Amino acid sequence: MSSSQRAESNHAFFKRFVNKKNSLMDFVTRFNRGVAHQRYEELISDHVDKNEKPELKTPLLMEKQMADIYTRTIFLKFQDELCQCFVYVLTKKGEDERNFIYEVKNEGLMEGNKKEKVRELLVDKSLGFIRCSCKNFECEGWPCRHMLSYFNRNQILQLPSDYILVRWTKTARLEKVVDKGDVEVQDSCENSLLVRRNTLCQIANRVIDDALASEEYSEALREHLLSFHANIKTSVGTGGSGGGVLSKINHPREPIYNDSSQVRAKGCGR
Repeated sequence: MSSSQRAESNHAFFKRFVNKKNSLMDFVTRFNRGVAHQRYEELISDHVDKNEKPELKTPLLMEKQMADIYTRTIFLKFQDELCQCFVYVLTKKGEDERNFIYEVKNEGLMEGNKKEKVRELLVDKSLGFIRCSCKNFECEGWPCRHMLSYFNRNQILQLPSDYILVRWTKTARLEKVVDKGDVEVQDSCENSLLVRRNTLCQIANRVIDDALASEEYSEALREHLLSFHANIKTSVGTGGSGGGVLSKINHPREPIYNDSSQVRAKGCGR
């Protein structure tokens, strides 16, 4: 783990499934159950990202753009920043050899309410890249409301690609992962649930698109899908192979784990 925060978040997750009283066999079983649960949650998130459109709160082109690019979780955070940016006022404070300096204030707060800290924007003269004193983009990975207020003032309708990090996009899984030697890292679990689901979704989408050209093909496809779905449910319910195509699938055996022998620690005195 590269940071203690990441390690602690993983510990908090797996503590829901394992504890120090588990035997070796129980630990492995519970650990695999936790990983399966995590993958299931990822499948749900992927389904939401691909098939559901988030509700837009403004007519801005930038909001529509990022609704198509960001995952649902990150888009909701970006949307909140975007909706808040309209109450901020930018004032040019000065400039130096490299940057234009702007002061950003929240003018939407009524007198007597808690005052919000004044932020400072630095706009690079040569590159045009923006940095904010709140450091939200550097820490979280999406533009803050102060940066978005600058875009709004300068009528920048779409978010520049420099401010869109790949890891928060819906297509992040399609990117290649390389090690320190620039060698692509292959998935060690080629038959994993995520890989199988993505493969089947791609095939199903192509078949559906072709079948839509004809009402006859659409009805035939619907009947075949319902029939195949019924066979799958019957096979799962009875615990059998289901016959036909399903009987050709090789189901891996569950590994068997034995508890290790208890060994007295040297000098424990017990």
